[in-house]
Amino acid sequence: MKNTILKLLLALFICSFAHDSRAQQSLEQEAVAFAGQYQKETNNKNIAFLEKHLDDTFISVGPNSSIWSKSQALENARRPGETQDFKVMEVKGVPVKTISSGNIVVLISNWKVVRQANAAANAAPQIDSGTTTAVYQKTDAWRILSEHVAFDRPLPSNELGEIGRTSRVFDRALVFRNYNDVEPLLTQRYMRVDENGSSMNKTTFLSDLREGRLVILSVKTSNVYINRRENSAVETGMIEVKGKQAGAGFAKLMEYTRMWTKTEDRWRVSADYFASVAP
Repeated sequence: MKNTILKLLLALFICSFAHDSRAQQSLEQEAVAFAGQYQKETNNKNIAFLEKHLDDTFISVGPNSSIWSKSQALENARRPGETQDFKVMEVKGVPVKTISSGNIVVLISNWKVVRQANAAANAAPQIDSGTTTAVYQKTDAWRILSEHVAFDRPLPSNELGEIGRTSRVFDRALVFRNYNDVEPLLTQRYMRVDENGSSMNKTTFLSDLREGRLVILSVKTSNVYINRRENSAVETGMIEVKGKQAGAGFAKLMEYTRMWTKTEDRWRVSADYFASVAP
């Protein structure tokens, strides 16, 4: 009799576990379907849908660490998708993983955005991709609690495009002391800030190079990531530089940020910032 009761309890436990598992699986599938609808309605700028389904505490963290509340997200959605600079050709998200607990589902998706410059119809489209982690809650209706959007990094070197190629031309010109090639790649207001916080403008930088106060012997970059928006871009990564400054040799491994501006149909460096890497 005792064994029979134990078997019945075990069977009930297994059935209950299987039921809960199926329920969570069904909830996750429902969340995936809702995410697809959310993407569609966002693309269609359905403000009524967003007002209903974005939670009042909704927070969106963008790939550039920008933070939007619900009101800011709605304001952004009301803006036209096409500006004088570009139009969005495609927005696509593909769910890759779901995690659920109770009535909350975390959905991780890979995304891609394709944009076309209006001023250059034959130009290659700009493609951004990355990962979104979104938190949904099912109450009377699905609500979006938060989302975090991140760019893929690092990009393979063969995908860095025009800016990446120009950046490497700039570095090679420094190494081979082709300073006449360096000057056109700098904006007039170029600023260079080293890891100690010391700064120099374009005139000082070129003067130090030409007069030998600063000699670059080798430059190696890694983990390069470029975020482009119309006629400006930010390049980040790791940089290993060897050279001489004021006659003394140095070898440095640093994080770097390079700011780019496109003027007269040419990309130029407007600023370089370097930060030491802790040993």
